[in-house]
Amino acid sequence: MTDRQENLPLARLRATAMTQGKRLARATLNKITSGVDRAQEAREQQGGRPSDAEVRRLEGQIERLQQQLADARLFRSAVSSGLTQVQMPLSRTQTPAQARRHALKAIKSLGGQAVLGQELEHGNPLDVAIMRMVRKLLANKQHVRARSIGHSLLKYEGTEGLGHAAVGLVAMYQSLIELAEHHFDALTPDEAARLVPAEWMDVQFRRDPAAAVASTQEHAAQLLATDELRFEAVALALREHQDEFARTLYDQLRADRADAPALSARALDEYAWLQSWFEMTDREAAGQPAWHDDAVNIGVLDYKHADFTRQSANIGDYIQTIGSMTHLTRFTNLEFHGHEDLTSTAELLQSRTRGEFRSELETPAKANLVRLDRDDTGHNHIPDNTWMLAFGWYMHPPFKGEFNFPFAENVNPIFVSFHIQRREMLTDAAIAYLKKHGPIGCRDWTTVYLLRGVGVEAFFSGCLTTTVDAVFEDPSGVQDPERVAVVDKNLTSDIRALVPAGSTVDVITQASPEVGRSPLGPNVREALELLDRYRYYGKVITSRLHCYLPATALGCTVEFTPGRDGDVRFDGLHGLTPGSPDLAAIQNGLRAKLESVYRLILSGADRDAVYTHWRELTADDVAAANEYASQPFELPKPQFDVASACQTILEGRADFASGISTTEPAQPDDVHVALATDANLRYEVPVVVESILKNASQPVHFWVLTRDLRPDYFAALAETFPQARFTFLPCDRVQYGDIAGMLQHITVSTMDRLLLPLLLPDLDRVVYHDIDAVTLADIADLYNTDLGENPIAARSSRASWAESGFGNVYRAANRLDRTTAARLRRGMHEMMPYDFTTFNAGILVMDLAHMRKDDFCHRYVGMAGEFGMNDQEILNCYTGPKRTVLDIRWNSVPQQEVVEDPWLIHWAGPAKPWRPEYVVLQEVWDELVESLHARAAAAGTLTSLLGHVPAAGSSAASAEDVERDPLEEGESSDSEEGEATEQLHGAR
Repeated sequence: MTDRQENLPLARLRATAMTQGKRLARATLNKITSGVDRAQEAREQQGGRPSDAEVRRLEGQIERLQQQLADARLFRSAVSSGLTQVQMPLSRTQTPAQARRHALKAIKSLGGQAVLGQELEHGNPLDVAIMRMVRKLLANKQHVRARSIGHSLLKYEGTEGLGHAAVGLVAMYQSLIELAEHHFDALTPDEAARLVPAEWMDVQFRRDPAAAVASTQEHAAQLLATDELRFEAVALALREHQDEFARTLYDQLRADRADAPALSARALDEYAWLQSWFEMTDREAAGQPAWHDDAVNIGVLDYKHADFTRQSANIGDYIQTIGSMTHLTRFTNLEFHGHEDLTSTAELLQSRTRGEFRSELETPAKANLVRLDRDDTGHNHIPDNTWMLAFGWYMHPPFKGEFNFPFAENVNPIFVSFHIQRREMLTDAAIAYLKKHGPIGCRDWTTVYLLRGVGVEAFFSGCLTTTVDAVFEDPSGVQDPERVAVVDKNLTSDIRALVPAGSTVDVITQASPEVGRSPLGPNVREALELLDRYRYYGKVITSRLHCYLPATALGCTVEFTPGRDGDVRFDGLHGLTPGSPDLAAIQNGLRAKLESVYRLILSGADRDAVYTHWRELTADDVAAANEYASQPFELPKPQFDVASACQTILEGRADFASGISTTEPAQPDDVHVALATDANLRYEVPVVVESILKNASQPVHFWVLTRDLRPDYFAALAETFPQARFTFLPCDRVQYGDIAGMLQHITVSTMDRLLLPLLLPDLDRVVYHDIDAVTLADIADLYNTDLGENPIAARSSRASWAESGFGNVYRAANRLDRTTAARLRRGMHEMMPYDFTTFNAGILVMDLAHMRKDDFCHRYVGMAGEFGMNDQEILNCYTGPKRTVLDIRWNSVPQQEVVEDPWLIHWAGPAKPWRPEYVVLQEVWDELVESLHARAAAAGTLTSLLGHVPAAGSSAASAEDVERDPLEEGESSDSEEGEATEQLHGAR
């Protein structure tokens, strides 16, 4: 396929985007211009002397139309800017799919900007129109552009308030709450209510819930002006446990609007559910009259809470509940008391229990069944000493608030099939709670490793859904080999390839909003019917854990095809087949332990006796888990000969002093700074050098790791800055392997810094400096940072989702096959304490002597090829918590934080100061560009070194922009976060 043919789809899409954009801009201007003309004509043609009121009306109409005309011209400029970028050149290697993606992103961006024109056409004021455009851009995951608009507005007198609102809105979108708080604090309540009412209330409730209630009441006319805002305030109040205020607001809204408030379809579902939830909590608050005083209280896990969109809509959760209840309902002489929904469910399972799994208590007993919500026990009515099997994934707090963990005070948990992967849940109180109620039976090995890392005794229990077979008859001979169930998977070519020829395919889903609306009993019955249905298929293909495991337990042939083979949730659960030893070990282990502990609980034993017995029951499992988890782990060897590669690089070394080539050795008193670049950033490197030398108090020696750059470039750079020494180290021939974790706005040259300890054998220390950063203070102060006993100094990551060191490991593992992922997770948990805060690797002070002593290059560089990890991930795995924390002023990221008097500005993420879109403090870059131009012109190197340096806001594109999608947005790859956030990343 030729380049021309390859880009035909893009050319057509470009043409469409340009035509539509120009047409929209032209139509907007023509409409407003003709409106002005008509208004003026109406005044001129009116016979006689018009009334004063008519004059004022016409003058007001003309004034409004003229303002709209001015606003629309701003819109036309925005469209033109967008179209300019759509026409930016593309890489010749771009595939048709990439071309389509490029053009679609461009159209999305124009769509966001088109909102501005539409809003102005409808007569809305400019500030409201701009905020709606920003919201549209965020909805299209164009947060870099949205932020550029906000920062541009912040620059100019008269639009600062609008800028604060826009930047604060983007910060909320990125979960940068402190940054949002800073910008919203600059708004008056009236401005906030006009531009960002919901987000402003959100920040106030996070900061001080009680004060937020008072503020919302004080400014109710503005903040609660619409039904949407009233309902948003209800949700925020519930999230922050302001239940009385939430109920009052909700009841007022319901009194005013009944079942038909002015809400979106989705919000209407939430509104209707909340009424049901309030009624349910009211009903349960009085307890159950059917409970018996002489019965043991047993919790049955449900999944309800106030937030309809966050509570479970997955029938698979109720398959878990079935699995848990089979260990209680196996006792034939146990009576159940409580709400009919629970007792009838328990009696149904009791009656279905197969003979070989039935058992009798030594003495007949009674159980009060208590409904408990996994993620919100705080709103349940729970009698004293309620025992509960605590299983599943505790990751769904209402309204994205705090995790409701530990459980409510009256709950006595027995932890089995427990899963956790987020350190936010592991507060000091949570860790103490787990220790008190341990050992913890874990659904997967990752949870075992994590809990061991915080000092909690844990063991691998597997999943309770493997025990649902206790309530099903033997399925042998039932399956229809010519029918295949595809559960929650699209019928892609890969999935179709798994379907036997001639088979009939039934597509099934386990997720439905009706699951959230239905009580526990009907959901359990639906789950039983679904499991019974699976038994009739010759094959089941699914990505759902709670389809794969129970269907396998029922004897089905299951093809488990998760979205990520190395998913953190499935370590230890892959490869199970009907009747396999591994499956039997999970089933038998769960049944033996839970029968024994339930016998003791139902006998009326006290808490201490039960937990003592639990520790005895699980002691061997804990010992086995400790032995397995502490197996020796060896880091993978590099996929290339590190020593040979470094030798090759050093053979190409080129040294310059006083602007000319030299063979003199490096001077020990110099400040040593390492840069890593390739041809994509050849124009930006001298800007960085300019910034460093402009403020340096000592001589600087630059060690430049290069790719795709020629000797004439080296010479020109050295001639431009004769006061500095330069050593160029060409790294073109080094290949690190397939780096799955490389961000889209980064090139492989950033990996070359991993070789610095061996490439600079005569140096004990170096500052590594990214190319998208400029230094405003004396680099010698950074160079002389006291590292103590640590190998690296760096600033901590900012984005909440990127802070966890083991989150960094888990994300890397999720990109791998199951075996390699499991090895990485186990090895890292064995090597490092859980958990530590990650750092941004864009600015580093590196103790090269320390790193050579640790044999860093030979031991850690192999993580790139074997585990697909990028340089920042590898460096974080190397240091763990053993690093010196840099003052954030030495690595200030103005897009993500507010820093007074920064010493170094780092434009981390996709937005760069040399690109057309405005980025905060871009003027600092522009000033350095001007200074560099003057310096290069005086040195006679302007053309040979620079050719051109794209100034901020210019339409020119650097080579880097040509090579990547110019509209690329920095998005989180972790779908579980649900947030389109860019990590505070230390690379281009």
